[in-house]
Amino acid sequence: MLFALSIAGLHNTPGPWRGGPRGPIEWAASAGYRAIVLDAAAPGVRARELGRSARRDLASTLRRNGLDLVGLDLWIPPEHFASSATEDRAASALLDAIGLAADLAALAPAAGTGRVVVSISLPDDPPAVLIDAAAAAADAAGVLVEDYQADAPAAGGVIRPGFDTARCIMGGGKPGKPFAKIAADLATLRLNDADDTGRRPLGDGRLDVDMMRALHATLTPTIPVVTDLRGLHDPASGADAALRVWDAG
Repeated sequence: MLFALSIAGLHNTPGPWRGGPRGPIEWAASAGYRAIVLDAAAPGVRARELGRSARRDLASTLRRNGLDLVGLDLWIPPEHFASSATEDRAASALLDAIGLAADLAALAPAAGTGRVVVSISLPDDPPAVLIDAAAAAADAAGVLVEDYQADAPAAGGVIRPGFDTARCIMGGGKPGKPFAKIAADLATLRLNDADDTGRRPLGDGRLDVDMMRALHATLTPTIPVVTDLRGLHDPASGADAALRVWDAG
């Protein structure tokens, strides 16, 4: 089972990953990860900033560090897709990220089925024009989109629901049954931990990691498992803990 690290948000956090877009990638590889989810909102990774040469350089960095690409995280606040003041910019960022994902998939090793995933959170009732445009772009590019606000596939299955175990726990639930309900529609599984205080390092919250590992092996054995570091006080130790807990199984 492929276990990947999302480096979303690290560019805003002091740590050993500093140093432009290459820093977090090189750090993830040095920490022992072999698959990665890039931060599409980070300087030097934003699609609008990257010409063809820069995209080749980014893909080369992934190859040189032995990292397969699972996808891109684009954590724009959901309300930005629905506000007249920000909806055009947010929609453009999503479409640009889909294009970047397709380019990187063609230039660097792609994990799983080879279909790179762009992860987002759309508003509860996203504009139909946005869904149609994103679905058309993703379909043409061979990219999947995961919406972490959705609970069912949209637009013919190109836009999938996303599932984050920590989000389920923080909402007062247990992840097992909700995961099983939508497992067939998932492109990745976000394996993150939490308790009553918020997100916690994997193995340090209420998540039954062994149960989720067994469910993943049974229901979704071909999709990547992704852990991320958002909300953790010490992302570096969180990354180490996640890999240790995962490898222990």
